[in-house]
Amino acid sequence: MNALALLLTSLALPTTAEASYPRLEIHAELLNLLVLRSDGDFDRTPPLYDEEGQSIGALASVFRPSIAFEPLADLRLFYEAELGLNYWSKNNPDQESALGPDIFVLKQRQIYAAGELLDRRLAFKVGYQYLGDPTELFVGHWLGAAAIGYRFAEQRRVDFLVAQVPDQTYEGLDLLHNNFSHDIFVLGPTARWRFGPELQVAGGVIGLYDGSVVRQPRWLAAPALHVEGRAGDLSGALDGVLQAGQVRGAALGGADQNLLAWAGQGHGSYRAHRLGIDLNLLALSPDDADDGNVNSGSFLYSSRSRSATMLLTEDPIRNWYDQLDRRLASYRGGFWEHRAGLLVADLKASFDATEHLRPALVVAGASVLQPDNALGEWLVGIESDVVLELHLTRFLVANLAWGVLVPGGAAAAIVNRISRTATDPVSSLEASLLVCY
Repeated sequence: MNALALLLTSLALPTTAEASYPRLEIHAELLNLLVLRSDGDFDRTPPLYDEEGQSIGALASVFRPSIAFEPLADLRLFYEAELGLNYWSKNNPDQESALGPDIFVLKQRQIYAAGELLDRRLAFKVGYQYLGDPTELFVGHWLGAAAIGYRFAEQRRVDFLVAQVPDQTYEGLDLLHNNFSHDIFVLGPTARWRFGPELQVAGGVIGLYDGSVVRQPRWLAAPALHVEGRAGDLSGALDGVLQAGQVRGAALGGADQNLLAWAGQGHGSYRAHRLGIDLNLLALSPDDADDGNVNSGSFLYSSRSRSATMLLTEDPIRNWYDQLDRRLASYRGGFWEHRAGLLVADLKASFDATEHLRPALVVAGASVLQPDNALGEWLVGIESDVVLELHLTRFLVANLAWGVLVPGGAAAAIVNRISRTATDPVSSLEASLLVCY
């Protein structure tokens, strides 16, 4: 480690006096949550065994500490953990057995080293980290990854990344039982270029190799483009991803299956005085009506989007891992695949009522793009949410959100367990208290 530090010192040119290093920076967030929902699906039909009822409710806590250690101006070690989601009715702080079903949930989110060399033009980042492609529609995961980048000028750089997506293919507990035969890799170059203060473009080609299914390897190449700009009170962004590849032996009869899929997203914002308006449109390509043929059009989706909805997509307050853009899909190799496709449009209007209070209204609608894969139905549902955001102090924020989802036939066909045609509305109440440092 001493030799590495000497090498980095000789290559880097610190911009701050060496006397201020080493430096330690600590941050933390504690989020306490309450959620109440009238049901878990859209069917009020009582099951044969219904001792617990159909409503959903939970009190939970999440603690996110992070530590950044900078031994030099251009070298950084970072650690971030997430203690939770821990449910008050389940996870026991007095449990001593590490194998107990009620032990605290602890996620080691990020553990990486990052640095800059050669007058801060050459950069690297290695370890566990959050990694996304330029749009985050395809890759938006917590991964073990390595990236190296070169900066041509301020806000103009290229990077090359390679990462492994964790999978459940058994590889043993030690090195002798571990290899690269059945792993999932993502890799490729990306570039970010700023054209003045009002326009930024990011793009890249991300490759995927998935060997997690024995004798059915999957590969694809995914060019991705993100463009964002600003003009006065208006700002916007456009995202597009194309996926093209193949899965060996996945079609009926053992034939190879060709992959050709796409995803697009458009986002617009207006900020003036105390008013804010956000529009978002998300689209994921569907497969055709013939499952298992030689062509597949299902997009491999990260379940990350810029939608403001609470139930149709990831909840902005807290990811509960049960949003409809996951439940309508099947999960394979770290990605969500929608055979019926997905289209989500939402509008969010917010207003700074006072210095501390910001109410917002969200209205959204969603449909599938291939009704034949949803029992001939196309409507996923209409969602409406009212959100109150209260900034009590600089470090203390409370949220109260109430929402209703009126489902359509497509959601009922895919999600319901008893009646595939029932479309009973679901209401949701969520409250949170965030303390951050």
